[in-house]
Amino acid sequence: MLSIMDKCNECKINSRRVSDGASRLFMCLYLRNNPYYTTAIPTFMGTAFIELYIPDIGCEKKIVFKELKSFVKAEQKNIDIDNLDTEMKKVTVEFNLKEIKKPIKIEFNELQPIPVFVTATETSPIDFKVVFLYEHQGQKIKIE
Repeated sequence: MLSIMDKCNECKINSRRVSDGASRLFMCLYLRNNPYYTTAIPTFMGTAFIELYIPDIGCEKKIVFKELKSFVKAEQKNIDIDNLDTEMKKVTVEFNLKEIKKPIKIEFNELQPIPVFVTATETSPIDFKVVFLYEHQGQKIKIE
């Protein structure tokens, strides 16, 4: 009886994984033809990467700063150990954008929404990608 229950549970878990994978695939195919602007919430960050939660699609995405072509450097503000309950993490990231002649600095604050552009990758396996946005003179510039 236990072996039958184990087999049923295994089949249920595998079915759920396939269903979740298919949903993600169809979402990515939709995003490939219908990219859009939205907001993301930084849930964890440091000087090497940032993890974002995108409420519109209910997914998380990790962005490694060194993988961005325009990345220069990142600095994290030290948090006072006595104020851990009230103080949020802050990371300042510097980028060199070809549209702007001088380097720009963007401060990311934990749990503070930031503007992003969501689309699908062009490579296989297909996935969605999140691109930071920087507004300059009324123009939205993608930071890739």
